Amino acid sequence: MILGAQGEKPGESSPLVINVGDRSYDLSIELELVDGAQGGILLFYDEHYYCGVGSDGTRLHSYKMGAEPLFATPRALVMKSLFLRLVNRDNVATFFYRSNRTDWKTHVSLEVSGYNHNIADGFLSLRPALYATGQGSVRFRSLSYSAKA
Repeated sequence: MILGAQGEKPGESSPLVINVGDRSYDLSIELELVDGAQGGILLFYDEHYYCGVGSDGTRLHSYKMGAEPLFATPRALVMKSLFLRLVNRDNVATFFYRSNRTDWKTHVSLEVSGYNHNIADGFLSLRPALYATGQGSVRFRSLSYSAKA
């Protein structure tokens, strides 16, 4: 699947949202960045409230409450193709990355119970999503999802 890049940050893109009914799950995806795009995986409530991880081909970026944290330095990671993983265990979301078939490396872990209608209005739910921003496109492959008890 290919997503065309749109906007400068994930909230300005048109994320592909995956509706899940499980409280705990594991989701992984392979992505390939094409022509300068940034792509990644999110937990998406709306365009203002989301968290996740993405790459622009030179750095791995984190998002929390709809923005890159002010004091977080993006991790240098030069690659156009990588794997991203989201493990959500009862509102603790951990984002991982890896290149090729190496071991998963933890990038960031966030408590996400505050991403709800009591804070953000709208009566939406926090859903996994894929995004593409900037220029070009992102090619997503090998989506894997499994519910956890």
